[in-house]
Amino acid sequence: MNYTRESFIEALGVTVMPDEFGMHFEETMAEYDKFGAPYLSDEFLENIQAEFNIFKLKYDFVKREIARVRENELLSRYSMLMKRMMIDKEETALITLPEVPKGNTVEETVDLEMAAFFAQLAYVPEMAEYYRRRKLPERIIRDTLRDAFEGGIMVCYGRFARDGYEINRSFMWNQHYLDHRIIRVGVLAFEMQKSFTDTVKIFVNDNGEYVILSNGQSVSKNGQIAGSFFEPDEEFIAELQESSDGYTGYVVDTERAVVTPRRVFLSKNKWKIAISSDDHVMNV
Repeated sequence: MNYTRESFIEALGVTVMPDEFGMHFEETMAEYDKFGAPYLSDEFLENIQAEFNIFKLKYDFVKREIARVRENELLSRYSMLMKRMMIDKEETALITLPEVPKGNTVEETVDLEMAAFFAQLAYVPEMAEYYRRRKLPERIIRDTLRDAFEGGIMVCYGRFARDGYEINRSFMWNQHYLDHRIIRVGVLAFEMQKSFTDTVKIFVNDNGEYVILSNGQSVSKNGQIAGSFFEPDEEFIAELQESSDGYTGYVVDTERAVVTPRRVFLSKNKWKIAISSDDHVMNV
């Protein structure tokens, strides 16, 4: 079927998609017409499963879904466009979907979710090649790939008691894996970042005590980052103010992972910035 951008979005049942969705629409459609979507083949899935054993618990589900997506032309084309977005994005950028397509039934919704899942699974060979160039042990490569992909399915199961792939969360989060910024070692995941976040400032005094202050973060009434879990009924900007004498701001409670309404003043005579935005950091 020949789609225009408008008819394609209408067929998906959405009104808006990210700009990246349409940057290479015509050439992606032409590529599908000529070659199909090779990564939606049983052979592709069987090869990466044989080499990396990514799916220990959900292989039957993934195998069923790859056939369902492949056999549905709309879903296959949608998956290819999602895959193409990963090429165009900047390395540190995260593509989000302003409107996620949903089916009329749970089964149709799962198929749409898995079309996005396979768009990212297509990059497994390139991810493995990168890790091998960096001399990562094969066990860590396998664990990292399993964490990214089967882990995403398990997150959906844990939240909704069904198999699938939560696009609002996992599709965005897995872009960190596609950018080779997260590796799994045992029970820990390590995320490498070339710069420290600017949403908080960390201060240390001569006694080795630390205080974290929010730096202009939008915070919901309960202290969580606005929009991170629930739609807040109220939110405020937890500003950090610097004067010649010191810093005034809202304390971050690291035990509860919230910004508190408590404001403190840190004198420059006693406190200094411990980590700057230019520092390389590792999240664990």
